[in-house]
Amino acid sequence: MHAMPVDPRISRWEVDQPAYHVYFWQLSSNVPDAMWASDEWRLTEADVHEVLAWAEEQARGRRVTVWVEVVSDGKTGLVRISGWEPTRSDDPPAWAH
Repeated sequence: MHAMPVDPRISRWEVDQPAYHVYFWQLSSNVPDAMWASDEWRLTEADVHEVLAWAEEQARGRRVTVWVEVVSDGKTGLVRISGWEPTRSDDPPAWAH
């Protein structure tokens, strides 16, 4: 981890009540060549600690990725806050859990 002071004036907008997306990943036994399948959830009215705890409780041995939903210029996007998607072709960085 790298930490450094930051000037809070660089932020131009904030979201007080974010939505989170939680993806649970598992290998699908219903298809040949064992493809990854995900079960996706959108969580609101919670803080990040509650979301991460809920995701851990619901994982049941599945891999988990957690994202925060961001809307910019009317388009929705996701920012990863935890986990690494198994469908990516690159290896996760050492700090990704």
